Amino acid sequence: MFDMNTGEIVIVLLGGSLIGALLTYLTATRDLALRRRMQTIDIFLRVAARAHGYADERGPVGLGEQVAAIYLMADLANRDKWLRKAGIGHLGEVLKWSSKSESAGQERIVTAVKSALQMIEKNRVTGEY
Repeated sequence: MFDMNTGEIVIVLLGGSLIGALLTYLTATRDLALRRRMQTIDIFLRVAARAHGYADERGPVGLGEQVAAIYLMADLANRDKWLRKAGIGHLGEVLKWSSKSESAGQERIVTAVKSALQMIEKNRVTGEY
């Protein structure tokens, strides 16, 4: 039916192997990107809890750690554009929550949140990071 010589058979087999390798590469790359995104979401949620002042297995959150978490949220939101709305939304909630108190610590948190929100907005407008 088909009259193929050895060279043509080798070419067909190599072509099939290359297509298979390409499909494997594309699938693995997509899987890696999905895993990275899921890890980033997990990190973001942990940082968000720390920024809000919630304790975890390491114990209560200090003021310095809370301020650091607020800036880390801004950095995550600037690095990954798909986290920008989530970062802005959560920092807005931290700002509302922190504004209800008159303590000096809460004032530092309010200042940090406002600064972090400005960082995100500047990045959104200028594209600088």
